[in-house]
Amino acid sequence: MNYTGSIKIFKENSHILYTQIVDKIYYFVFWTLLARSLLPDLYGSIIIVFTSANLMVTLFGFGLPIHIQREAALNPQKGNEGLTSIFSVNLLLLIPFSIISVIIFMVVYPSSSIESKLLLLVLFAFISNELLLTGILKGQQKYSTIFSITAVLRIITIVVFFIVYMFWNNSFGIIYTFLAGNFLFIIILSFASGQFPGGLKFSNIRFGNFTKLIIVVFPLWLATVFNFLYDRIDVFLISKLVSLEQLSFYSIAYGVMKSSTIAFSFMLVGGLTKATSYSGDKIEMRNFIVKYSKLFLVISSLILIMLLVFADILLVFLYTDKYSESALILRVLAFAIIPLSLNNLTGTALNGAGMYKENLYITIIGFLFNLTANLFVIPVSGIIGAAFVTIVTEIIILTGDFAIIKYKGLA
Repeated sequence: MNYTGSIKIFKENSHILYTQIVDKIYYFVFWTLLARSLLPDLYGSIIIVFTSANLMVTLFGFGLPIHIQREAALNPQKGNEGLTSIFSVNLLLLIPFSIISVIIFMVVYPSSSIESKLLLLVLFAFISNELLLTGILKGQQKYSTIFSITAVLRIITIVVFFIVYMFWNNSFGIIYTFLAGNFLFIIILSFASGQFPGGLKFSNIRFGNFTKLIIVVFPLWLATVFNFLYDRIDVFLISKLVSLEQLSFYSIAYGVMKSSTIAFSFMLVGGLTKATSYSGDKIEMRNFIVKYSKLFLVISSLILIMLLVFADILLVFLYTDKYSESALILRVLAFAIIPLSLNNLTGTALNGAGMYKENLYITIIGFLFNLTANLFVIPVSGIIGAAFVTIVTEIIILTGDFAIIKYKGLA
């Protein structure tokens, strides 16, 4: 790939890059300070709550964040009426879905504390709305707006994180700060996306249209559910088959590996809109995939080398010696970076082309392999086995995506 082409891609996605950097730093600081404030087993229990909340949002989100971004990109002249109706329905359904989520959590983790259940409840509401609101703004290509809001609020919250950590070193204070910052973030996003106050006027809801929409996006919804499960099922299995302490070691390594993907993942936000615009042109779609693949391959290879060399130094510096066991896991997980970067790209291309069903089939295969393999491997090999399963799963997903793209004549 030529230098000029690379520079062009970065320029086209500059605000997305800046937003991703700020957001990654925000969550990285939150999880790092939380890990330093807690013992590994307690840190593992918090990870379970957050992962469960994200799973429930995925289950009851019906794939709408991706769909609403695609709709906003395809019909910019259509206005906000249809988007607001979707947002209003989501807002109305928060209460029953959040209650169901807590009940499911209680069944799976019956010994969980009341604080964990309340945290899950709040997180469900926050994450659900944030995904929809940012999806609208991304579809409208208001990337500079997203960056401005994100930069101001996240930086202020990060400053408060450090103040709480340095003066009180209190994990609850860090979590409360996180929730307050995210609440304010959602409020401002609702104004910027045009969903306030219109989204609170439930008279604009058309349940008939919403039902039809769910039918249309059903394959996309299942794909997002299975995509989340194949990505995070190991968290639940480790917590049940090994221990919360081992889960914390694995999650630290996995979190660092995923944080490194900012080097290429920011381009996929704008990539969905771009791939959507190319959905009717096989040549343009092919050029899009080839151009981004070359760039992603170079970036992910560099990340792999850096993680292999600096794993020990990085983890001890960030998380102290109590998480030094995570270094070996990070070195293993580093080998998942290359297939992960490429299958994120191919998945974006398939969604942009409207091939929700094809993406669903591949994701289900990946999930079933991940689940089955982990059930056999984790009891025998523990978290190191789960890391190897993650690598193989990413390769399987990438192979399936490329097979479909090749069959459809897009590569």
